[in-house]
Amino acid sequence: ADENNTVTFAPAPGSVLAFFTDGLTEATRDLDEGMQRLHAALAEHDGASENPARAIVDQVLRRLPASDDIAVLIMKFRPSE
Repeated sequence: ADENNTVTFAPAPGSVLAFFTDGLTEATRDLDEGMQRLHAALAEHDGASENPARAIVDQVLRRLPASDDIAVLIMKFRPSE
């Protein structure tokens, strides 16, 4: 097995890439519901707000207490100058 799995991609300008831990999607105790909430939150947020990660977490949790650590990293790709 090849241990060096590297993926290269060229995202379109304006694309948003989200990294998150499973504590975010498992907070609902239903993984399908958690993923649906995450997809909805990502569709509504373009990464332009002051704190897009916080906005996404708040929308997914909907005041649920976090039962696990949650980490979210949002990257927005801007046009090259």
